[in-house]
Amino acid sequence: MAFCQNCGAQLAEGEKFCSSCGSAVPGAAAPVAPVVPVAPQIMSQQSLFEQQQKARQDSINELAKMISYFGQKADLFKEYEITHNKLAVLQKGTNKTSLVWGIILIIIFGFIDTIIAWAMIEAKTPLSSVLIIGSIFGIFLLLGIALIVLYIVKKSRNGKKLVAERTKVTDIAYELTNHYTNYGFCPLGIEYCNPSILVKVADVIRSGRAANPQEAINALLADNRKSAMQLQKKLGSLAARQEVRNGTPAAAFTPSNFFR
Repeated sequence: MAFCQNCGAQLAEGEKFCSSCGSAVPGAAAPVAPVVPVAPQIMSQQSLFEQQQKARQDSINELAKMISYFGQKADLFKEYEITHNKLAVLQKGTNKTSLVWGIILIIIFGFIDTIIAWAMIEAKTPLSSVLIIGSIFGIFLLLGIALIVLYIVKKSRNGKKLVAERTKVTDIAYELTNHYTNYGFCPLGIEYCNPSILVKVADVIRSGRAANPQEAINALLADNRKSAMQLQKKLGSLAARQEVRNGTPAAAFTPSNFFR
């Protein structure tokens, strides 16, 4: 039988604390505190910033590699752009102004010449006078025919140029595609691998506006759309003021006139 060393009260068997004074019984096992699971630590802002900086630097390094590789074909990219622009102009077709004016001249002066010649013959005008009048109107008829012939010649030449430029664009595109494929995994499409574009993409990432090339491309496209809207608004305002000053309708300006 055990007694409390503090107050002397009798203790029951296995009792850990005195029921009288509450003192701990010597030799009794101490209660084990429950294990509280440790909550996962939240990443600090400093750590997140360091990861973003590392991702940005990795993207810049990759772009530097791309600029060096695709820079080998910089002249070919430039030539492709020039040829593509020429092809776009040729595909619009030959200007029909000369054709239209040629037809107008033939119709108008041919009709007038016929009427006048008929009237002079009915009035028994001397043949010499009829020939003189006919020659005058004949000059305009010949001019109309010349304009039509000029249109036909231009159309033929533009057709040959169109075939040549189309073949050239196809050949350049084939060579650039092979060069692009040989790079291996590329984070951007071939349409954005022009070295001049890659330099702009790298500048956007360095400025902190993007963390990778895809985000940088989206930022550049957004800038272009914003610039186009601002230009349209500015030109629209200028056109409206011009219309007020002149009292005549102003020409329509659209961003497509200035951006591809």
